[in-house]
Amino acid sequence: MTEAVCRRPQARLLLVAIAACLAVGGCFDPFYPPTGEPQTVGIARSSPAGTVQQLFESYETRQINLFMDLFSPTKDFRFYVSPSFQADYAKERGNASLETIDSMFSYVREVKGISQMYFWTYDDEIEIHDNLFTQAVEIGFTVDPQTIDTSSIRYFQATDGSQYAEVIVRGGELQIRVSTGDLTVIDYYVDIGEQAFYLEKDPRNPALWVIAKWFDLGTAQ
Repeated sequence: MTEAVCRRPQARLLLVAIAACLAVGGCFDPFYPPTGEPQTVGIARSSPAGTVQQLFESYETRQINLFMDLFSPTKDFRFYVSPSFQADYAKERGNASLETIDSMFSYVREVKGISQMYFWTYDDEIEIHDNLFTQAVEIGFTVDPQTIDTSSIRYFQATDGSQYAEVIVRGGELQIRVSTGDLTVIDYYVDIGEQAFYLEKDPRNPALWVIAKWFDLGTAQ
């Protein structure tokens, strides 16, 4: 019988925790069976809430094509590291990029009072998730995030004319199940906390949305 071991990474940052798990050499067997036929992409992205729901679905189905569909072909996406993990992230990466947050992203800048955050870009994001979806045996939510209140989504226009939608996700816990290759299954649990998504119109189809900026705002240590 396969033995299950539960672990809760000290770093609660969603993607940094995942990347750390996958960076451990020799721990995972990449040869897993396919996760099924690819789902139809694009349809959910007709609304900001639907776009975030597609993100959740890409995790649960481990489909990299579904995940990559969430971003602009211009590759202008940025992921911002949680304030509770900033110092460790900067120490781990001596060349970490730091950005002053534009005031138009008001939830982050005005409500949360955060003026600067470290970030990574599109290529890093895709590489992390490609490894994750390939090597994980199972990914799912042990606690679902709160339902997105569509009436609370804020729409605004940047000075360059770009249209944005602000979606805040709160709560939830993600379970990542991996195999060590010796019949042992290890479960990693990551507290999602609070995430702020800023979506923009898809340049390929203005009727659809893509994720332009993703801010991890969780505070748990």
